[in-house]
Amino acid sequence: MSSISSLVLSSPSAASSTSPDASPSDTAAPLPLAQAQSWASKSLEISTKALTDLEADVKKRESWFGFLSRRKKEKAAQEGEADELGECAKVWAVGMFNLGVILEMQNDFKAAQSHFASALAKSKEIGLAEGVAEAEDALARVRMRIMRGVVLPPPSSNGGSPSL
Repeated sequence: MSSISSLVLSSPSAASSTSPDASPSDTAAPLPLAQAQSWASKSLEISTKALTDLEADVKKRESWFGFLSRRKKEKAAQEGEADELGECAKVWAVGMFNLGVILEMQNDFKAAQSHFASALAKSKEIGLAEGVAEAEDALARVRMRIMRGVVLPPPSSNGGSPSL
């Protein structure tokens, strides 16, 4: 699962600009954790709204034009068209996972656990195998840290990932 948190720690060329339009090559400084959290939160906010709006639209269309709507879905599936609802759900699951990773990095393991559990549930719902695997691994890791009382060191300023 692609993760904005990887920009925080592993990429020496990660964007540190406050502009969401900045590309990773705009600067060599690592992305501050607070900014990564802000971007991930905004991603989740946007995908939640899009998902909610699309779900309402689909329900409305199905209630008004039930048969026609089902036929349109079947035709789209046959023609290989992307399912907007499925794409929004994937973005939502990834956003929820990303926030979980950031919360884990901030030692907020209970909140991270909640985010990973939500990402896992949505990934299972939409059949996102990579999301299921990543969220299950993250949940196991966070549960172990909660049980052992492990606290992560703050991210290093040199862009490397913390040793666990």
